Amino acid sequence: MLVNDIGFKRSTHDPNLYTFASDKWNARLIVWVDDIAIAFDDPTGYEWFKSLLKVRINFTDEPLTRFIKIDITRDRKARTISLCQSTYIEKVFKRHLDVATTKSWKHKTPYGTSRDEATRFMQLKPAESDVAKRAALDKGYLQLIGGILFVAVMTRPDLAYPTSHLAKFMSAPTLEALTLLENVVAYAYHTRNLKLTYGGEAQLSVTDGINLNAPEIHSDASWGSEVKPMMGGFVRWRNAAVSWKSTKCKMVADSSCKSEVEGASAMTKEGVFARHVLIDMGIKLGGPSSLITDSQSGRDTIINTGVTKNTIHYEMRLQYARHQYLHNVI
Repeated sequence: MLVNDIGFKRSTHDPNLYTFASDKWNARLIVWVDDIAIAFDDPTGYEWFKSLLKVRINFTDEPLTRFIKIDITRDRKARTISLCQSTYIEKVFKRHLDVATTKSWKHKTPYGTSRDEATRFMQLKPAESDVAKRAALDKGYLQLIGGILFVAVMTRPDLAYPTSHLAKFMSAPTLEALTLLENVVAYAYHTRNLKLTYGGEAQLSVTDGINLNAPEIHSDASWGSEVKPMMGGFVRWRNAAVSWKSTKCKMVADSSCKSEVEGASAMTKEGVFARHVLIDMGIKLGGPSSLITDSQSGRDTIINTGVTKNTIHYEMRLQYARHQYLHNVI
């Protein structure tokens, strides 16, 4: 209907995104099941859209203050839009935990307030028996991890690693894993008012001469403590993250450089996707994105063509970041 009857164009990169452009007005529209969020650059265009829509479907027209369990606030004077899930986080917390039994000072981080607590979190093991597994499952491990994963994916980059780590035990959780998961949820509750705020005055970047209109890619990876280390990062645009991830490396890294290159390639894919979506929305990027990593050897591997004795064994997928660099995307 949007495409054939009204003239919207569907994004080739995100099937839920539609755009409309004419000599009178422009619009961007997001569809999520039976919910629609739409922005026109002219009120007349919005009224035109509603007049076409109401003869086709029944709908309720409301200001965009909440969408798919995300609270949306707009500061027109500061020219910012903020996303927050405080309402949803509070519901998840109160469904499983009690405010009286959790203290904010104990949950300054998702892992606790001491090195021993962080070590305990990192060294968590899966259940070794069906009895131990069932005990955690019967107390709602899967429901709780599902609830907090939604928050980690939608608005809270700081929850990406702890939820990713605890999700590894979904098939064999323990009561200890449940306790650690409850700590993560308690941390989310006591920090539930944190927001992602886009727009406003341009913030300084960590690089010189950066193109502030293009998404900025950050990547990192660990190495040495695990056979398959963690990698991840985030993509920033207009002062806040638009994409982030935390996951295990897909291959065994025999050097920190290799894990860093894999992390950079993984995050470059996230950044390239963000660029495609922004272009589909009509945003003029104005140049390549910056890829920021703390690995000098990883950077050298990406920007220098050819192979050396140390990189000849790299798989082609590890060179994705190099490919985008050579094509002036990053």
